[in-house]
Amino acid sequence: MKPSVSLVLSSGGARGIAHIGVIEESERQGFEIKSIAGSSMGALVGGIYASGNLKIYRD
Repeated sequence: MKPSVSLVLSSGGARGIAHIGVIEESERQGFEIKSIAGSSMGALVGGIYASGNLKIYRD
């Protein structure tokens, strides 16, 4: 069973971009992301991830 994690993502443009790397590395490390909460840019990145479009947004 994969370890699970809940993410709380903060606001700010630069941090929002950094959240993408954190999400991708968490998945590479074998974590299952169970829930996401965010504010401002963190909410946007979390929503994009939840919709399954993070790779498209990142590229």
